[in-house]
Amino acid sequence: MSDSKKQIEELSTYQESLLKKRRRDDVEHRRRVDARAKQKMNQARSKKSDEKEKAGRNILMPEVFVSNHMKQQRNYVHYKRNKNKMTLGDKAAAKFGGSAYKATVHPSLAVDDDHLVLIVRIKGKNMGTTPQAQKILMELGLREINNCVFAKANDETLKKIRLVQDYITYGYPTKKIVNDLVRKRGFLKKDDKKLAITDNVLIEELLGCEKLGPNGCICIEDIIDCIWKCNSESVYPVFKEILEVLWPMQLGSLKETIAEANIKHDATGRDVRRKNTKTEKGGYIGFMGPEINEFVRALI
Repeated sequence: MSDSKKQIEELSTYQESLLKKRRRDDVEHRRRVDARAKQKMNQARSKKSDEKEKAGRNILMPEVFVSNHMKQQRNYVHYKRNKNKMTLGDKAAAKFGGSAYKATVHPSLAVDDDHLVLIVRIKGKNMGTTPQAQKILMELGLREINNCVFAKANDETLKKIRLVQDYITYGYPTKKIVNDLVRKRGFLKKDDKKLAITDNVLIEELLGCEKLGPNGCICIEDIIDCIWKCNSESVYPVFKEILEVLWPMQLGSLKETIAEANIKHDATGRDVRRKNTKTEKGGYIGFMGPEINEFVRALI
C-alpha cells in the first residue's frame, strides 16, 4: 500500500470528507471552465455568421475556391482514365474476342413497366467512377461491389439505371430469390443502426399498421409479399417505405476455380489451391431478365 493511502486512512472522518469535497469542487470547476469556453466559441461563430448575413451574401475564403478547383481537376482525371480504359477494352474485345478485358454484355431487352427489378452492382470502384455515376449509385443504395437492392421499373428508375448500366446488372427476380435475400441477407435500419430481422416487434414498430395503415407489415412474410406485389397501387406506398427502412443487401463474391488451379500436397495427398491463382468474376453487365436468378443464387 502506498504512503498516500496510509495517510488517508489515518485521517479523521472530517478531514476525509473535506478532501473529497475539494476533489468534487475541482471537477465542477473544470466542467464550468469547459462549458464557458464552448459558449464563447459558439457566440463567436454565431457573430461571424450574422455578419455574413448582414453583408447580404455568404463570404467564401480563397481556400474554398482552391479546394473546389482541385476537386474538379481530380474528378476530370478520373473520368478521362475511366473513358480511356473503356476505349482500350472495346479495341481489345474487337481484336481478341468478346471475353478480352471486358465483361460479357447481355443483349439489350425491353424492361416491362411497373415490374419488380433486382439491381446488383458488379464493378466500379468509387475512385474510378464519374461523379454523376457515383451520385446515382449512392441514390440507389449501391455503395459497394456486390450490393443489391429492389426497385420498381418506372421511368425515373430506368433513367437512373441507363446512366449507370456499365457498373450494374439487373433483372426480374423470382419470389424464392426475394424470400432468400430478405431472410438471409436482409437487415433493417433504425436510428442509422443496422439491425437483423429477428423480431416481429421491430418490424411492427417500423412498418406496422399504425404507421402505414391496413397494408402495413407485422412480420417478415408481409415484407416479402409487399416487395413481390410492388406493382399494385395500394401496396406501392408500403414498398417505398420498405426500401427506406431495408438496408442494402451485401452478396458474396463469385469465384470460379478450375482443376488446374489445385495441386496435390506431396506428404498428405490433399488438394491445395495455389495462392497466386487468378480468380475471374462471372456475370453480365446490363439487363439479364430472368437469368439474374441463377447469377444471384450462387452469391446468397
